[in-house]
Amino acid sequence: MRKLAEQSTNAAKEIHDLISVIQQESHKAVESMENTKIQAKDGVQVVHEVSESIGKIILSIQEMASEIQSLASATEQMASGVQNAAASTEEQTATMEELSGTSQDLAKMAEELDLMTKRFKLQ
Repeated sequence: MRKLAEQSTNAAKEIHDLISVIQQESHKAVESMENTKIQAKDGVQVVHEVSESIGKIILSIQEMASEIQSLASATEQMASGVQNAAASTEEQTATMEELSGTSQDLAKMAEELDLMTKRFKLQ
């Protein structure tokens, strides 16, 4: 009987030790879960902040693209204006050359008239 009582005491002590170890491990698991929960919340917050930053970047890129489009349009208009000015300059140059030729013709005619009038002498 003593042996049986001794074995029962030893078995009860082992069960108590096992329960203590299980409780300690359970506490560690709960603490680990709490830490993981906090890290997950922090991770979600970081993801939200990154998402907001990416949204701002996309908005800035869209604004820059719009400004670039406006610049391209203005450049096209300026190029068209430059072409028109060049065409006008060419027309003016042609007109000036024509006027120069006409003025040379008129100068020649004036010389001829002058020569003709010198032939006639008034008496």
